[in-house]
Amino acid sequence: MKNRILTSRGFTLIELMVVVVVITLLSGIIYANFSSSRGKARDAQRVSDAGQIQLALGLYYDRCGQYPATLAISANSGCPSGITLGSYISQIPVPPTSPLGQTSYGYIVNTSPATDYVIYTQLEYYNDVLKNSLADANKPAYASSITCYNGSNLYYCKGPR
Repeated sequence: MKNRILTSRGFTLIELMVVVVVITLLSGIIYANFSSSRGKARDAQRVSDAGQIQLALGLYYDRCGQYPATLAISANSGCPSGITLGSYISQIPVPPTSPLGQTSYGYIVNTSPATDYVIYTQLEYYNDVLKNSLADANKPAYASSITCYNGSNLYYCKGPR
């Protein structure tokens, strides 16, 4: 028994390197899938926010007979004293942080009287919801300075319901 040589039963360096490479590849694939999921979730938030703003603007219009000149809580164009956009929405949503660098939702309204508007934002990924967007070709003349969905870009625009 004294002369018996003990053999090592561990992994070789090559086996360990193969395991590390496989784990790295799997991590990269999983990260890429989660990255697109996060972008799609941010897009869903943008669409939801546009719907909330649209609803608040509709309630404001029902009460005041026109849309506010700006997308601000304190906006009260043509409304009785004490009625502001903030009466219908507690705060104007802010787009989620993303590579697009958006800090607010776009809003453009016609003037005298303000009876039409367009809310707009850019999405990160193509989504069927873009088909429900105001088309670039059908947007009102006063909104010519903004881009809406034209079949290939990712701009999402909404107007009054």
